[in-house]
Amino acid sequence: GGAYRTAGGDFWVAGVTTLRDDTVVDAGIGDVLFSGTVDSGAGAESLTVNSSGTTTFVRAVGGQKELDSLVTDAAGSAHTAAVQTAGSQFYNDAVSLNGSYAVSSGTFLAGGSVTLRGPVAISGGDITLSGSIDSAPTRGFALTLNPGDGNSALLAGDVGAADPLGGLTVQAVAAGP
Repeated sequence: GGAYRTAGGDFWVAGVTTLRDDTVVDAGIGDVLFSGTVDSGAGAESLTVNSSGTTTFVRAVGGQKELDSLVTDAAGSAHTAAVQTAGSQFYNDAVSLNGSYAVSSGTFLAGGSVTLRGPVAISGGDITLSGSIDSAPTRGFALTLNPGDGNSALLAGDVGAADPLGGLTVQAVAAGP
């Protein structure tokens, strides 16, 4: 846990990461790479990554023990592979998604463009995709949104305009009696 600043250099972790406290990684213009899984320790810790370079999560985040939240800044880009959080997920930059994204409570927000690098399912909480949504070129990956009971899904940008999706499903849960 704590704050890690690289003064513009790259930040990378080659193995499994277990957060022991809320953590901030500030790489400036440097890239950030987590090549192993990233999980909370005893509590539900949050992770914030600030980089105008590329932020990459090669393996699942929160797959063994969900994080409280995951936030990336508006500069640069992020590449993720399945994320599970108790609270919100905010991808404020352009983001590539691949796999399952679950928010137990809170919001899933992609503030920039979204590229599907595999089939993607986003569930729980309000879901907002603010920018364009495209599949990886010539791949036609599908996107499934399931905001859950009482929550909403908002697609504010073009969908599949540059590279078509293989499908778009928005699942609604009916409100109780």
